[in-house]
Amino acid sequence: MARSKLEQVDGFRNEYRARLANSAQTGMSIGQWRDYQLFLAKLDGAADQQIFEVERLALEYERHKNDWQSCERKVKAFEALRDRHNQAELRKEGQQEQKLLDEFNSRLGRY
Repeated sequence: MARSKLEQVDGFRNEYRARLANSAQTGMSIGQWRDYQLFLAKLDGAADQQIFEVERLALEYERHKNDWQSCERKVKAFEALRDRHNQAELRKEGQQEQKLLDEFNSRLGRY
């Protein structure tokens, strides 16, 4: 959005400069020349403000992207911990089942 506004201001500024060049070739009064110059100065100011806004938004985007990536790393770390915990629990359950089976088989062997 900010970039499109900048492109729009730049396009209008270029169009207005072309009009100034055209009018200068066909002749214009000093008042008209001054008006063109004042308006071009306002367009330049608007373009500068829009450039600043584009840069500000780009920095803000990077900051938010870095924050998001940091959160993603934390989520992945917690997911890895959860997976390790679940695997340990499954191993523990498997060991308990094996122990019960071994005990059961050893009792069966006695009788």
